[in-house]
Amino acid sequence: MKIDRLFQIVILLLNKGTLTASQLAKHFGVTARTIYRDIETLSVCGIPVTMTPGHNGGIQLLDDYTLSRTYFSDAEKDNILLALQTLNVTDFPDADRALKRMASLFRSVPKEPWITVDYVPWGSQPHNFREFDQIRSSILDRRYVEFHYTNSSNEQKQVKIEPHQLIFKGAAWYLKGWDTDKRAFRTYKLTRMKNFQICEDHFETPHQEQNEKSASDVTSCSAPLLILHFHPDTLYRLYDNFTDSDMTHNEDGTITVQARFPVDEWLYGYLLSFGDKVQVLEPAKIREHLAERIDRMYRLYHPEIFSQS
Repeated sequence: MKIDRLFQIVILLLNKGTLTASQLAKHFGVTARTIYRDIETLSVCGIPVTMTPGHNGGIQLLDDYTLSRTYFSDAEKDNILLALQTLNVTDFPDADRALKRMASLFRSVPKEPWITVDYVPWGSQPHNFREFDQIRSSILDRRYVEFHYTNSSNEQKQVKIEPHQLIFKGAAWYLKGWDTDKRAFRTYKLTRMKNFQICEDHFETPHQEQNEKSASDVTSCSAPLLILHFHPDTLYRLYDNFTDSDMTHNEDGTITVQARFPVDEWLYGYLLSFGDKVQVLEPAKIREHLAERIDRMYRLYHPEIFSQS
């Protein structure tokens, strides 16, 4: 942790010029005494850090100092450039400029990356990542955010949270934060957030999670076990959502899946998306509810049949 902080101090001084010990202490969440010890460590390591007393004084590097590219191995240089290339996909502020500066520092032309990250689904229009900048600013500045949210039960409400982390999981973006109304951590899907606004008020000390279970842990404990029978034609889709241990390949080519799911609108929509190529074997309650939905759909498209009865 200290090594990371020492490196970040050098980067900050290169970018900002002069910073006070109190500014650095606030940035890293440590005491000014710790910062002074870090400066001594940097000096011992040969980094030309100087401290100027007075009202306009502070901590700075010598004007002609540059970060030596020899501090990094070739593999580390490639990893840094790859990370910046990946970040650049999201239109992250200054990522492109940082990529060019680091490439210049390393005297290296960015290689064709061995991995490409594209968050836009096939056939979709390029996504607007401007809200990422807003979320990033609110997290780093420790400012509350408010937005209108629609959950998976189609319930709508105004939410105010202290934002903690932007998460990409399962082909979707989420914002994790402390809900001021629920008094607990919650995760919100970005596409369901509307009228996002950064509040004027700040939070000083972020709430910390206290041994809270992840969503996957909760699902594995509380969600019912579904036994599903799939047509052979669905195999390519099953590989997208299930592991080999979830699936049993039958002699006739059909596939039996056993997996736990939370029972909500997403589950029924997912099962219905397979049409007549899936059969719910268990639980009986979900099987019956799905049959009722199919019956209502049939009535919707054939009203003339039921209007005569």
